[in-house]
Amino acid sequence: LWIVAWLMSSLAHLQSRGNVDMSNAVGQPAKVYLPIPGGRQGHGKVLVTMQGRTVESRAQTAGPTLETGAAAVVALV
Repeated sequence: LWIVAWLMSSLAHLQSRGNVDMSNAVGQPAKVYLPIPGGRQGHGKVLVTMQGRTVESRAQTAGPTLETGAAAVVALV
C-alpha cells in the first residue's frame, strides 16, 4: 500500500499547467485572423505562435485597419 501511495504521489508531480504566458508574445510575428479596426476603434483577432503552439488572441491597433491575412508584430500585451 505504501508503494502505491508513493507512485501516486510521484505521478501527481508530473503534471503541467499548460497555461500560456501572453508576455511571451511581445515581439513575435502574428497573422491577422479577423480584421482589426484602425485607431483603436475595436478589436480583431490574430494568430501568434509561442510556447510551441498557435494561440488566437484579441488585438487592437493605433494605426490603420489591418485586414485578414496581414502580417503584424505583437508590440504590447
